[in-house]
Amino acid sequence: MKRMKMMGLGVIAVFAMAAMFVASAAAKPANTPTSGRCLAHTGGKFSDANCKTFATEVAKEKFEFYPTSGTADNGESKPAVKKHYTAEAIGTTEKPIVLTGTGEKLGAETKVECKLQTSDGFNVSDTEGTAEHIKYTGCESSKVSCQTAGSAAGEILVNDLTVTYVIEKFGYNTTTKKDEPAKDKVAEKLVPKVGEEYVFFECGVKPTSLKVHVKSLENEGIMVNAKANAMVLTTELKFSGLKGNQKPEKYAVSIEESTGKQTLSKEVSLLSAFQKEGLAEEYEESGQTQVNKVKFEEKFEVNTVA
Repeated sequence: MKRMKMMGLGVIAVFAMAAMFVASAAAKPANTPTSGRCLAHTGGKFSDANCKTFATEVAKEKFEFYPTSGTADNGESKPAVKKHYTAEAIGTTEKPIVLTGTGEKLGAETKVECKLQTSDGFNVSDTEGTAEHIKYTGCESSKVSCQTAGSAAGEILVNDLTVTYVIEKFGYNTTTKKDEPAKDKVAEKLVPKVGEEYVFFECGVKPTSLKVHVKSLENEGIMVNAKANAMVLTTELKFSGLKGNQKPEKYAVSIEESTGKQTLSKEVSLLSAFQKEGLAEEYEESGQTQVNKVKFEEKFEVNTVA
């Protein structure tokens, strides 16, 4: 009986070791980047004013990260009050504001160019924000003005958007075979607050008008790289969609740390239907290109470390 018991324990130990091996080999899921503020705090766990580097000794415990609406790891809550931001993009030859279709349906690229875009929004929670009052002006396609219904010539009003933060790429260290969160690349993902359509507008007048519907592929939205782990009052968001191909178009879901292999999301992209009068509506992949200059009410950051 004693031997049987010992054997039983041996089997249990083998299964336990196997379970530990499977667990250690499992892919590490991506952390959700968190918006908030890095504030001076004696005894905080960070040594730098961006809350990027952990303090390695008591004398360096000078800063703590406080999420936008949540509580810091030390249990103290300092919710942000000034959460509003404004954004502006100015179209130039070097930095155009342009929606471009790939041409896979119409046989040639379709472009809608604008001179100015303004918007604002809020950091509403630790992981989510908004983009509101999105207005483009001076818009045209093939030298005819484009506008949403009820708007002035050349004026396009986009539906309000929800903004979430994702890890675009893990900061993998090939030497240590570990993800280094401080080096993770972050992106913002923007999807319509309601439904899947960003905007519907029309260029020109019948019978030669062009109707344009813009939505997201499988309601995944559109992505843009964002600055991470740095307290900033102003920043730039560079949307890249030349030739109708939006970049980045996928984000990281998990990583196998032993190999560095990253599992990516399905494609995140815009779809646009450039519908000429009398023809059926057909969607094709499209991309938005512009540089948004963003200004916050106070310094904010998107943190991947805390």
